[in-house]
Amino acid sequence: MNEPRRSWFRWLSLGMLAFIAAVAISLIWSGLIPLSRGMQWFGSYIVALLSTLLLSMWVLLFSGLRWYVRLLTVASFPVIVGGVTYGLIGSFRFNGDMEPAIRWRWQADPEQEVESHRRNYDSVAGRSWELTKITESDWPEYRGAQRDGVIRGPKLERDWKAHPPKLLWRQPCGLGWSSFAVVGDFAVTMEQRKENEVVVAYDVVTGNEIWKYEHAARFDEIMGGIGPRSTPTIAHGNVHSLGADGHLACLDGQTGKAKWTKNILEGTENLRWAMAGSPLVVGNLVIVNPGNHREAVPWSGVMAFDCNSGSLVWKGGWTKAGYSSPMRTTIHGVEQVVLFDGKQVAGFDLKSGNELWQFPWASTQQDINVAQPIVFSDGRVFISSGYTRGCALLQTKHSQGTWEKTVAIYEAENKPLRCKFTSPVAFGDYIYGLDEGILACIRAKDGKLQWRDGRYGHGQVLRWEDRLIVSTERGDLVLVAADPNEHKELGRVKAITSDRCWNVPAVANGRILVRNEREMACFDLRETKP
Repeated sequence: MNEPRRSWFRWLSLGMLAFIAAVAISLIWSGLIPLSRGMQWFGSYIVALLSTLLLSMWVLLFSGLRWYVRLLTVASFPVIVGGVTYGLIGSFRFNGDMEPAIRWRWQADPEQEVESHRRNYDSVAGRSWELTKITESDWPEYRGAQRDGVIRGPKLERDWKAHPPKLLWRQPCGLGWSSFAVVGDFAVTMEQRKENEVVVAYDVVTGNEIWKYEHAARFDEIMGGIGPRSTPTIAHGNVHSLGADGHLACLDGQTGKAKWTKNILEGTENLRWAMAGSPLVVGNLVIVNPGNHREAVPWSGVMAFDCNSGSLVWKGGWTKAGYSSPMRTTIHGVEQVVLFDGKQVAGFDLKSGNELWQFPWASTQQDINVAQPIVFSDGRVFISSGYTRGCALLQTKHSQGTWEKTVAIYEAENKPLRCKFTSPVAFGDYIYGLDEGILACIRAKDGKLQWRDGRYGHGQVLRWEDRLIVSTERGDLVLVAADPNEHKELGRVKAITSDRCWNVPAVANGRILVRNEREMACFDLRETKP
């Protein structure tokens, strides 16, 4: 091939490479291919990676440059990318849709911010707190006293456009995805501070720190980020916490001093995105779900420890853990623990840990089941997963002391509701949740979609009466009518600055506590008196 033809072929091949990459990106984002937003970003990364590899091959094989120039050019690609990354980017994470969340080097380091802030304000250590009397208005554990995301207590504002929430305080906090447990004016959460996981108690009125308990551990994963994932539980005047690495602790609620600790993962490995299930306290038992990640006997997926001594009382289950939390409920008159783990949803006997019923549910290749189940009074159980999996309504059956096979009333593959990080809430015969980041309402009895509107990202949803409080992934709080006929916003307020606000808000005594991996805030939601 003569030189003009070789030159023509070189530039034609480079043009074709650019054209194919552009067409691929256009198809991914055009909507012609039914992809979630997360899959659109993931597909874009794959196209970018393949394009870089093909460009490197083009330089090596077709560019016509001298051989040493070709080698230096290709070798310089990772050096340039690495240099720019190290020089400009302070930290690199992804939000719930796989969109890059970048902190540039000239932006403040959140770990240094919280350290500086805590040096410059007064502690309220030494004050006595009433933690043994838990009222209906309190929020003593993950998603409230019944773990159903339903707010109880004083009347709240029903129209935020006329009467927006009042900011009480806002301040930095440590890394992590823990929520708050609240009793009275006492709140507790978990944070990452440098090389320690920290359980921190705060005064709800001022935001001042009461005490902290530190454990040497630092979980870090590029997708989920740094820090603990679970929420502490307040019970019997104590605080029960579970760290990302399986460190279970019973702490004195007044001082934060450890009464006992256990490593629930001793003898097995952690989940890819760490322990996320919040401890459940029932009577004298604290129940956790380490999971059987090897799915082999004799390890168990659910364990119950004595609240006073930390000794093992029972263990049950055999499947891999998911990222939801055990919850106490009553089905067909039988009190039990219901757990949605990596492979199934099941009920466990409170006295023995024996499995009562189960329904298999494989969500994704990573077994990412996060959403809390919804248990209806007639024994129906609703479950949902993201990543195109969908949802199902199950019917449990119990007759003459025997549990029969649980059956699906319906299973909806890749259709709303697909709850990725959020847990849905029920109101009447309708269920509301974030379907791959968009608020949706379905009819519970048949899964029929009523509406799907409002791109809030992968945040969280709570319910008070016929109102939904949505915390968006970008840090807004939005009041939405729980109306199956239409999506209607009733007000919005900027709560915290965020690219990733995944933490579940806590609403106790008319005040809402919201946080993410770097900031926390408290707002008054109570009804304005005339």
